[in-house]
Amino acid sequence: PEKGSCPRVDQIRKLAVHDYGARGPVYARSMVRKILGNEEFCLQIDAHSEFVDGWDDKLKHEWAAAGNEFGIISTVPPAVGEDDNTVPRQCAVQFQEIGTPVGPL
Repeated sequence: PEKGSCPRVDQIRKLAVHDYGARGPVYARSMVRKILGNEEFCLQIDAHSEFVDGWDDKLKHEWAAAGNEFGIISTVPPAVGEDDNTVPRQCAVQFQEIGTPVGPL
């Protein structure tokens, strides 16, 4: 983002990868470790994510309700245009032999 277009531009970091170096969304999400500092929270979203009013307070409430300072909140957003008001929960992850996660449980 350009300096004048976002009031918090100095808090935004990105890691750009050319399409020929892309290895998929799981790999891309793992790359965030390269740009994380000492943040209290980290948010990763899909490009098609939509937000409700007050999403940030609701998310922090969900995190606090976990009762674990290292808790991770994860979900799979609905497909683009899908009118679904439910929020699927991912409570466990299984991994393939090569170390990549198997879809939502």
